[in-house]
Amino acid sequence: MVFIFFAMVINVGLLVNDKINLQNSVDIAAYYGAMKQAEILNTMAHVNFQIRQAWKLLNWRLWVLADIGRNQKYEDYIKGFYSATDDPASWITDDGSNYPVVCVRNAMWWDENHAGYTVNQIPENFCKKLTFTIPDLKPFHMGAAQSSFLFAPFFNVFHNQSIKNSAVFGKDCDKGGPANYYFAALIASSYKIAVAHRRNAMRDLQSLLISGNDFRDISGHSVKDTVETVFRKNLTLANKDSIQGIEFVNSLAGQPFVVPIDVRLLMKYTDIWRSGGCHGMVRDLAEAPTPTATIGAFTNQITGIVNAATQTDYAPSKPMSAAIFAGEDPKQVFDRLPSLVGFEKNPWVMAYVKVRATTRPKMLFSPSGSNVELVAEAYAMPFGGRMGPWYHDTWPAGQDTSTGSSGNKVDSLLPFRTNEASPKTWADPGAEPNYSRFPGDTLGMKSSMSRVMGLRMLSLGREDLPQIQNDDYGNILADVSSSNNNQDPMVRSSKGFIRRAETVGIAPDLFDASYFSAQDHFRADLNKYAGSFFSTQICPFGCEDMGVPFPSQVEEQVTTTATDKGASYWKIKKVEHLNTGWSQEASDHYLPPGGGPSVLIGAAQPLGGRVGYSVKIVSEKFLRDSLQLGGPGTGPGKIKNPPP
Repeated sequence: MVFIFFAMVINVGLLVNDKINLQNSVDIAAYYGAMKQAEILNTMAHVNFQIRQAWKLLNWRLWVLADIGRNQKYEDYIKGFYSATDDPASWITDDGSNYPVVCVRNAMWWDENHAGYTVNQIPENFCKKLTFTIPDLKPFHMGAAQSSFLFAPFFNVFHNQSIKNSAVFGKDCDKGGPANYYFAALIASSYKIAVAHRRNAMRDLQSLLISGNDFRDISGHSVKDTVETVFRKNLTLANKDSIQGIEFVNSLAGQPFVVPIDVRLLMKYTDIWRSGGCHGMVRDLAEAPTPTATIGAFTNQITGIVNAATQTDYAPSKPMSAAIFAGEDPKQVFDRLPSLVGFEKNPWVMAYVKVRATTRPKMLFSPSGSNVELVAEAYAMPFGGRMGPWYHDTWPAGQDTSTGSSGNKVDSLLPFRTNEASPKTWADPGAEPNYSRFPGDTLGMKSSMSRVMGLRMLSLGREDLPQIQNDDYGNILADVSSSNNNQDPMVRSSKGFIRRAETVGIAPDLFDASYFSAQDHFRADLNKYAGSFFSTQICPFGCEDMGVPFPSQVEEQVTTTATDKGASYWKIKKVEHLNTGWSQEASDHYLPPGGGPSVLIGAAQPLGGRVGYSVKIVSEKFLRDSLQLGGPGTGPGKIKNPPP
């Protein structure tokens, strides 16, 4: 009897040990699987952040660089009439228009007429007014009195100079419209190509997660196989030798969950032409400039670019969904070049994995055939990260995209979403390209401080002024013409000050810190856990961070911005200030698992914590319950992919 009692005690002890070991092994295996989901979600979140930065770069070029001609004080600054200590926020003087206009025939931009001139002799600024008529500058002709011996030398010099000035004026007027049209097309194409690469990368990254139950990790390897390996390596010998079955469930199999936010990019430029004087008026980028003697060469070079840059934005669009995006042909993206400002993640599609295992360990003192069956299961899910803001502030259960019954947008300054409104023109309120610099921002790039952001980085030397041609912006046309879709959308000039100014324009701000999980060393992190798979299979043209130097990292963007003396208070000053991904709404409540809006909007409390998606063990009950995931004013609902 004593022997039987002790045998039973030993068996119970061994059984408890095997049961605990089985549960721990299942927990670890599920945790590993969810960690692989989190790695991909973190990569997707950062690529989405890069798309946001490409949109910011386009806005900087539009509001700051292309529209600078209406900023008379900055032109005077270039000419030396203002010192570098003057407050640039007071320089903005325009005609009251809140829409940026592309016009590069001014003192800020180098052209062929600058050759041989001093800074104070820079030719006419054709960008001061949106609409103008300037009489022809006719050469001075000497009459009989002026031709007399006494006055001839003086009037001869005046006569020759007037001929030169008339020629310069005529050349400026003839080339003004095409030059503005050309630059508008270049920066629109540069932006669209940059986001097209990242759009395809987002699709391929999502495909790793949704293509099947055995999803692939960021390096292209089977997750299911590795989960089983992790599970087996943590088992006791008794459990390992008696495995009856292992079940692995990837909740995202066949469940697309990201939707592109395509907007209408409506751009305008100043058309300038000569006809009984020099005339100027604002035109839509979809309209070619008025024909002149010099427009033929420009039109031949850029008509195709403009068509590609505008046709998608000006045509009616079908409603988008996660399923439509997942089935999108990547080649068609470069045919139609949509204007993408980012992706929104469906909160009702939950990422998690389930691991369930059964063993029948043989007890040491049990009779043959009396083994006890042990069962353990675990659920683990990524949490804490942010893919980026929704377009609208609510997402009711069952909807394909975020919705706003009252038109509320998370970033209230973004232009129209293509599938939510009939075609608009730039005359409509809210049509202008723009973005919020911080939650609750009502101005964005309209503010005086935004419209001089980064300009202190620019040199005052005539030889260093930005140029449309050569290696400043002309290489964009060369890339498009040769189908070389270079991944670096920033200016590739040897004039480093222009890249530094653009870096200041795109650097992380308070809005980014609130709504994106951005990695400060994205390229280095990818090299560690993705190897060459990401660069060769997911984004072969490159999805590098923009900035100085190239390839840059977010930390270097922040460092560059810290050297700017402007008063851009919305910029992140230290890279660790981006670590807000795990911020809590309460002591026991992290950000919503769906990644959507929360009380962070307009929050006064300080933020801090970890960045990006991590992993936690959850219960099956949590995944089956009704959850509040759709934002303010929406009712609770159940996720689209509950446990099987």
